[in-house]
Amino acid sequence: MKKLLSTVLVLCVSSLVLAEEKAAKPTAGPKKLSDPLEILKRADKATGAVKSVQYKSRLKGTGALERAIPPMVADVIMQGEDDSGFDRLHLKVEWPAIPLPRPIEIGKRGDQYWMIDHKDKKVIAGSSSRVYGPVEGRLQLLAMREFSHSRPFGDEMKSIVKLKGITKVGDQECYEIHVKYSDPEASESTWWFATEDLLPRKVERFQMTENGPAGSVQTTIEDLKVSPKHEKNPFEMKVPEGYEKVGV
Repeated sequence: MKKLLSTVLVLCVSSLVLAEEKAAKPTAGPKKLSDPLEILKRADKATGAVKSVQYKSRLKGTGALERAIPPMVADVIMQGEDDSGFDRLHLKVEWPAIPLPRPIEIGKRGDQYWMIDHKDKKVIAGSSSRVYGPVEGRLQLLAMREFSHSRPFGDEMKSIVKLKGITKVGDQECYEIHVKYSDPEASESTWWFATEDLLPRKVERFQMTENGPAGSVQTTIEDLKVSPKHEKNPFEMKVPEGYEKVGV
């Protein structure tokens, strides 16, 4: 019995040691890339293959653009592509109005556009993006349009690009790539692509002057979900009870 107990103990200890060694051994992750153009090519392919996406977007301005673009956070759902960039879109945001923030929802489905102002209890609807009013400019920054294009990084691949390193965006390890666009009308930007799936997690667009960048606009996305499932269609316009519908 003592011999049996000793044998069992030895086997248990040996198994524990092997288990600890196995657990301690790091698992091989995806091989890191070092060519910024190759990263952009893969990011272009991966992002262009996305059909629908959901995420939380954080927008803010820095430097000379800090006051013009105050921090905003939006919940975004996108699907498809058309000439305007978004075929289907649903976005919720606390619009930084004065004196108090104004909760609004923005929607688009084909040629149907609408905006719900929850403060004034109004639904503004029409057949063009004029429905959005002054919100439209911020909309283009809050919603990462690259997810609605089949070749989202074509311009970046024609530009001067540099891999600045690998940094963290939230909980994602990302390739950080600086882009100096070949188009003289364009500015410069820095993109962050997750090493895990090559999808964008952040972009910083710079306002350039003769003396360098005067400010920038940063869009960071979190909780990214590809091909999300929804119990109800998020792209259908619904007029809440007690709200007034206004046509534009």
